[in-house]
Amino acid sequence: MSLQDLKPQHYFELQSSGISDAIIDRYFASIEGEAAQEWLIEDAFDTLGGHAQQYATAPVKRLLEQSEHATMGGWICTANGQIKPDHPRQAIELYKGEWLPVFINNEPKLIKYESKREKPYKGAHVSLMQPIGTPRKTANGQRLVIVTEGAKKAAAAATLGYESIGFPGVDMGKVSGSDELIPVLAKLAIKGATIAIAFDKDKKTETKKGVANSLLRLATALENAGAKVVIPTWKVKDGKGIDDVLVAQGAEFVHDAIAQAEPLKQWRQAQPKSYFKKARPAGYTAELKRIEALHKAYNVRPTADVTLNQRYLDKGKLGAAGSVELWDSPMSTGKTSSLLAGIVEQHRAKHPDAIIISSAYRNILLRQSGEALGITHWLDTNDDPSLQKFGALAACPESLPKLASQKIPAGSLLLIDEVVAWLRHIFTSDTMKNGADRVAVLNAVKDLFSKVVDGGGFVVGLEAGIPQWAVDCLRELMPAETPLKFVRNEFKLKANQKAFFYDNLNNFKAEQIHIVRKGVKICAASDSATQVDRQYRKMFDEPKDFHISAENSADAEAQSFAANPQAELIARDGLRVFSYSPTIGAGVSIDDAPGRAPWFDAKTGIFTHLTSSDASQQLGRYRRSVPVHIYCQKHGNGIGDGDLTAFTPEGLRAKWNEDAKYCHKLVSIAEYLSKDSDESLRKILQRSLDGELAEVATIDKWRSIITAVDNFDKLHLQKNLKAKLEADGYEIVGIECETIPGKAEEFKAIKEQSESEAGKEFAALEVPENMTPDEARNIMSSHGHSRKETLQARKCLYQFEFPKCDFNNPEFCTNWIIKSKGKKLTQLRAEWAARNPEQAKAIDRWHIKGKLKQADNLFTGVSMSDVSQVSPAADMFAKAELPKAIDAIGTELYNNDHPEVARVGDWAQKHKAKLKQVLRMTIDEDRSNLDIFNSLARKLGYKPQAEKQKGKQGQREKQYVLSDFANPDRGHMLKSLSDKFAAKLEQKGESLSGESLKPKKDWGVSNEELEKRQAAQAPVPITETQPPVKPAARPTELYATDMPGDLLGFYFQQDLVSAKTHSELQAAKMKAPEATRRKVMREWEKDGRYEALKLKARQLKELAEIMAGART
Repeated sequence: MSLQDLKPQHYFELQSSGISDAIIDRYFASIEGEAAQEWLIEDAFDTLGGHAQQYATAPVKRLLEQSEHATMGGWICTANGQIKPDHPRQAIELYKGEWLPVFINNEPKLIKYESKREKPYKGAHVSLMQPIGTPRKTANGQRLVIVTEGAKKAAAAATLGYESIGFPGVDMGKVSGSDELIPVLAKLAIKGATIAIAFDKDKKTETKKGVANSLLRLATALENAGAKVVIPTWKVKDGKGIDDVLVAQGAEFVHDAIAQAEPLKQWRQAQPKSYFKKARPAGYTAELKRIEALHKAYNVRPTADVTLNQRYLDKGKLGAAGSVELWDSPMSTGKTSSLLAGIVEQHRAKHPDAIIISSAYRNILLRQSGEALGITHWLDTNDDPSLQKFGALAACPESLPKLASQKIPAGSLLLIDEVVAWLRHIFTSDTMKNGADRVAVLNAVKDLFSKVVDGGGFVVGLEAGIPQWAVDCLRELMPAETPLKFVRNEFKLKANQKAFFYDNLNNFKAEQIHIVRKGVKICAASDSATQVDRQYRKMFDEPKDFHISAENSADAEAQSFAANPQAELIARDGLRVFSYSPTIGAGVSIDDAPGRAPWFDAKTGIFTHLTSSDASQQLGRYRRSVPVHIYCQKHGNGIGDGDLTAFTPEGLRAKWNEDAKYCHKLVSIAEYLSKDSDESLRKILQRSLDGELAEVATIDKWRSIITAVDNFDKLHLQKNLKAKLEADGYEIVGIECETIPGKAEEFKAIKEQSESEAGKEFAALEVPENMTPDEARNIMSSHGHSRKETLQARKCLYQFEFPKCDFNNPEFCTNWIIKSKGKKLTQLRAEWAARNPEQAKAIDRWHIKGKLKQADNLFTGVSMSDVSQVSPAADMFAKAELPKAIDAIGTELYNNDHPEVARVGDWAQKHKAKLKQVLRMTIDEDRSNLDIFNSLARKLGYKPQAEKQKGKQGQREKQYVLSDFANPDRGHMLKSLSDKFAAKLEQKGESLSGESLKPKKDWGVSNEELEKRQAAQAPVPITETQPPVKPAARPTELYATDMPGDLLGFYFQQDLVSAKTHSELQAAKMKAPEATRRKVMREWEKDGRYEALKLKARQLKELAEIMAGART
């Protein structure tokens, strides 16, 4: 073989890859005609048997067709059996039993390189490329071989003087279907040999994952055979493959990269943990199949009593009295405008004295349906949600206790829009952890069902796609034997459009900007309010661009849109972009206006954590069939398949109880509740843990089922969303994106600018002088407040918690509040707890006892999944002496060998099981001490930042610094938390162990005798000289509307307000919840009770604020 055998274009291509003439002459040649075809398929042809020489069988025809392009010529490499055709063929893939051509960005995907068709692959045509002259060796004289992918890369290494091997593909170092090395590698992988694996450096994350796993598999096999493995590294900007680096950076750069190649263990530690899948434990596959069958049963379509196939539903009619109807019908089929409108109209005619209650999981949805059906939202009742007065009221689940406690006349109607999302909200929403009590809401729901059904009324629930688990859940909440009719509309509105799925988020956003500038009008959905607020608002900031997220959903323009989207869009004629978060993710319908041009030309979506059903619903808000452009992660955030317990209800419940019992033992809650006065609380806790309380058992059961269902859906988020869109008539098109240089930095700059502006806005906010932390907490936990009011309340609470910090400083607000969405302050509280583990235990004791008191007032129990805990994590950090290590390192540079880093890492390895349970942190045996320490430090809000590398060439290791260690604000805030805790501890009169330090008063009579005397007399009014008297019993109705954070209810719980006074408060609260305290206090001033309570009220108010701050 000689250069004369090469066509000019082949020679210039090889030469442009940095390959010397001598190497080209030795290993490359041009080929064409039947010789090229035969060269490519001769091995595969032989495997078909002798009859293939005589008969044109189907496999023979397919083989000839797939290799015909080779006859048009190309170059070959004799050292690895590769050919690069001058006219490459188009790739094909098997789809639904048919081989179809593959396209990328509407262009055919071409196979640039092919190798001899060897089946099975055994590496028979791969051999060692030898350099011209003596091969280079390692610094200590060992044999050194460069292993890479492709003929040109191996030839470039040989040009530089290295022995090299170029596999046809990254996974072709082993015999197919086994761990056996191909012959050329098996001979080399011996003790004393060093093999440098120099695969390409790619930009795409998924490609990098695949290459990293292929490299790891090959390297492990080589090391098991006895060779030493090293991995040369360089940056993508330096070149993709080793030949590109040679051409772009020169020979010395490549030599340095090989000399500084990292050992396999060090290289793996430097890779993202998400790149590598762990070995599955025994029984994993069988358990996964069991889980798949379980979820198939949960999500199966319920058997329908009535099946329809209608583009639009008929005007609805009332069903049988005392029954439930569920309607499963696709979006945009008239569920509200026709079905519910007819039912409501008929109900008002037939049952004029009855009432209507409408409920959904979002207020913005209730406002739109309320506008169509003539139902008033309770927020618009001037704090007087009287069913008798209004006749028809709408409320989200958190507000249902306000309605369920009232009289429900016979024949009343209960409507539940988006019933599946409504159930999910009741059992899993975080808004009920520290706001509305989940048990109170559940009891209100069951009470409503009972009153409506038993009163001969009607319950109607509807949604597009109701699974079996939702039907089962509703049956359990209904009175026993309640008739349930299930109606399904099978109609499918075929989109006949394409859904484009992008594989790069920055490219996707760049494409959005591009098409909008060209004049395309888009309706942009996102499952992240941050995406809307920090990106879209800056990317599309023309006057007529419109954006709605949780941040501004209570403002007038958003409320106007929710009530009548069409009217709002008409008023915004010329709108380019409308972006929205899940605030309007379901139920809100955006229809084109008759006689006008369509509002939008295309829909877009960014989805990272919603379920596929919610993502599909969010895309469907705009009803017109238009092309859809989507970026969707393969898996939802935080979801992986390593731990299967996240997908089983029993596994989740066991985890919640395990966590709770661990915390209770750690904080000695049993001893803390051992006092006689707390005996009832101790029993509630035990019965809650044992599942003996019906309400708690119901919450735990359905919370675990719904959480497991959602987790399993998000495990394959992109796949499931594609399936749903395909079922709706969309053609799925994959868009593979090449990374656009500078786009990541551009969008990062947009985000930072937006954050800076938000920080300035927050700093400039003036908190009303008369706003108290209690009022601020009430605003944060209730609905109907403007964006400005919500931000003011948030700032008020921060100023109360951290009085020495400057919340009027824009830079401070940006760094501590805006950038991390409050996460940084959460991490700071975790650091305080880690430095004060005993104080953290006290906070958990108080929090658990507070939850139990609420449960006691409601005559129920506590779901352990709703009880937040700080002490277990604090205990782990303290036992690892992480704060001590952080203080010892300070502002110094540190690496894997630093004594404190090594100590923390060794401790973590010894306690990996407990760390996984408490911190959800996985510690592998080969995980470096440095990586462990950095991960733990990040959990306390520190930023380990790589500064420089230390060591000789080939043995360099990164040096880190805790970049924000010396931040003075950190110290001020830690001190504030300590001061708050000390004040609270003093007011409670406790030691850190929970023992009371207050002297007990002895009045010469037992509590039992006092209770007997008290039962025999009426409650005594409070005067300046007379303390309040505890009532003999606490009537249930006094607590039905008490919510956490209700200060007046808290006074009564502390025996500081008489039953009579509390009854007055409750009566006033039913009429005017927001103004209760002011109104009642004014009345108290008239009869002298105010002064008697004034001092004590102030003290208790401060105590309640401290307790709430500690919980936060």
